[in-house]
Amino acid sequence: MNAQITLFALIGVLFIIGIGVFVWQLSKIQQGQLQASPNTISTTVREYVTACLDIAAANALELLGAQGGVIYQSQGGITPDPSPVSFGKDYVVVEDKKVAYLIYPPQEDIGELFSVSPPFYPWEGFPSVDSGVNSGVDSGVDSGVSTKGYFGINALAPLYNTSPNSIQRQLETFVAKNTQECADWKQFESQGVEIISGEPRAEMLIADTVEELGKEETISFTLRWQIEIRSIGNVANLDTFAANVALPFGKIYYAIRELIDREVQDVNFTINSVHPTGAYAVFVKNNVVNNDDIIMVQFNLKQKFDFQFARHNRMPALFHIPKEPIESRVWHAGVRFATTQNALVISDPCPDSNAPASVLLEGLDPDEDGLIYALQPVPAVFSEPSGVRPPFELRVIASDGEQLDYQSLRIKTTGCPE
Repeated sequence: MNAQITLFALIGVLFIIGIGVFVWQLSKIQQGQLQASPNTISTTVREYVTACLDIAAANALELLGAQGGVIYQSQGGITPDPSPVSFGKDYVVVEDKKVAYLIYPPQEDIGELFSVSPPFYPWEGFPSVDSGVNSGVDSGVDSGVSTKGYFGINALAPLYNTSPNSIQRQLETFVAKNTQECADWKQFESQGVEIISGEPRAEMLIADTVEELGKEETISFTLRWQIEIRSIGNVANLDTFAANVALPFGKIYYAIRELIDREVQDVNFTINSVHPTGAYAVFVKNNVVNNDDIIMVQFNLKQKFDFQFARHNRMPALFHIPKEPIESRVWHAGVRFATTQNALVISDPCPDSNAPASVLLEGLDPDEDGLIYALQPVPAVFSEPSGVRPPFELRVIASDGEQLDYQSLRIKTTGCPE
């Protein structure tokens, strides 16, 4: 961020110096000490507009990175401004920036492969994978165990302007509007120069093939803007301006998309793990709003670039508890179930040497939150024989403090032998 501030300050200083020189030149012209030439004036106007374009391009990228890939309409972008009621749902506020959520919880079941609701979330028998119901799960290993599945939605906008809400269109719209607002023709008109301009249109030139992305080091903005300059009987026209930014933005975009894809596809993925090439570092601000987090991605390039977005808290995934040792046994009236750290502890009033005394509890949280295991009912004591009625239900819960997953077990009881 300091490097960006220094860059903007330098551009601003050069911009002010350029205008000062231009005004000084015009004053000399008016005093008859210097002959005006269309080339001199048009060159100065071109430099002036290009300086505005440089500032607008740098501001566009900084704002887009600070807000999760969106620029709102009130800022000169295309994304509708969010309403206050969508705070904590579609955006959070960080240092006066409305940061968009890019990771949402799963919304709907995907056939018989993935469920979004307990007790079958993320799939029945998780993390075990069989060849039937979960045949679509790519375990990546031969053990029949997988942590990959449907653990969220990636809401990052598409890059290219083939989509109406694309990153490219966001940047182009902002750059055109803000360059136009930056260019104050009154400074020229007060010196006897009349400038007539149309509506500007910006084009962002960015690598669009795998080969070009691999070699990309900079991006550029071309501004199409019809400008007519009239001064002392002379007329000049300008229509094309260009600005380059030393950022491989295509590479940056696809690194972010890959990072979010991994986060929503693998419950065991840790988003702030070190990137193998050191291209970027990821930092997490936990529980910024409720239990939702802010993810900051800092790219270590020639020019620093930061990208932050919000992440909704999502359900943990409880590992399947083997039912056979518990449900196939008839326990004795008064049996007690409790959790101690990561174990389900069973206390039977009539001990049986073959009965399990505890069962290991395991789970994973997609947001790296700590898990707490609990039971329902509380206390989980079944003091009567179940007899001929349906067995009692014991619900084993894995919770991150807000969201939870659970598995139900059927408990059968009888009286102690005499």
